[in-house]
Amino acid sequence: MSETTSSHTRRAFLRTAATAGAAVISPQFLKEALASAITCSRPNLVFFLGEGIRWDESSLAGNNLLHTPNIDRIGREGVVFRNAFVINALCLPSRATILSGMYSHATGAVDNQHSKVPDSFPIVTDLIRDSGYEIAFVGKSHVEGALMDRYWDY
Repeated sequence: MSETTSSHTRRAFLRTAATAGAAVISPQFLKEALASAITCSRPNLVFFLGEGIRWDESSLAGNNLLHTPNIDRIGREGVVFRNAFVINALCLPSRATILSGMYSHATGAVDNQHSKVPDSFPIVTDLIRDSGYEIAFVGKSHVEGALMDRYWDY
């Protein structure tokens, strides 16, 4: 994706973040919103999923024992979800739910060992890529099948 020199406002970022958040609820909504946003300047989208960190384990959340300046900066400059939940606390089912917007039992990802999501299931990164973005996956996945066999730019 080419870099742009335009500045982004907090309001534009919040609008984009809300659009990305709505994708978990409705991938069709994301597709339509991203298609209409092509005429606007295109911000970078970063989805950061912390492994094994609770909501209150950052100084941004008011924890005085832990100092997390980098996480705090991401929160100050971006969006912080203060009331978010996972459907399944296991790695693979949780990631499958986040990427597909579907319950883990509907995708077939019900455990960390033998689950494989069918290739026919759409995932949110397909919609984002179809809107002209480059897609990267960095870090641990525990995700097999459709979720990791998809095309990733990086």
